[in-house]
Amino acid sequence: MGDNEQKPQEQPKPPPPTPILNQVILAVIGLLLVLSPIVVLSGSGSIAALLAKVLSGEPVLTSLRMGDGSEGKSSAPPEQAESLPPIVEMSEVFRFDVSPDWVVSRFPRVTSGLAILNFQGYRVPLVTGTAEDDLAGTVTYYFDASRQVRRIVFEGTTGNPNRLLAFLATYYGFVYRPTNNPAVYLYVVPEEGSRGETHSYLWIRPRGILTNSDPQHRFDLSLVLERPSR
Repeated sequence: MGDNEQKPQEQPKPPPPTPILNQVILAVIGLLLVLSPIVVLSGSGSIAALLAKVLSGEPVLTSLRMGDGSEGKSSAPPEQAESLPPIVEMSEVFRFDVSPDWVVSRFPRVTSGLAILNFQGYRVPLVTGTAEDDLAGTVTYYFDASRQVRRIVFEGTTGNPNRLLAFLATYYGFVYRPTNNPAVYLYVVPEEGSRGETHSYLWIRPRGILTNSDPQHRFDLSLVLERPSR
């Protein structure tokens, strides 16, 4: 074969993909393999959003919220945070000059439909603070047909009932009444002509097990306040 014979002209090889394009392709393929279960559970919208983050340069682990574990943790939903009971004073709760509208607007969670006799009840969670002599439980307001509070019922706990006793004695005239059971304490509002019967009362019962780690739950309380006649 002569020197001047022309060799077949070789076809030029296609240029290799750029490193950036390779990274993008690998990231997309890997992401699809990892997220295949999520495609079924979340739909194409979630995948599209994640792909958009990866293609925009965001790390894959960051897009998946799998970095250090802290990004995947979410705070309580806003509706759950709003439903937490507010801290209120005893003087604001145990009063008879409130209306159903006040109850609904003051507390984030209200249970209605608690009818007894001719009264309509509204129950709310109660927390007066975090001190040992604060209260925690529920308060139920019972309204009559004229939308006046006729009865207030509290069921809950405290670590020290002295502050509640001082409040009830000052504003409603509660006094101690001995009972035949030394394990319970009874306070009542004396009523003339009632033949020993009382309508407003407070039962205090020490819990069976007391621990230093739970100082706010040492006494169970049952309080019934009837609207004063005068």
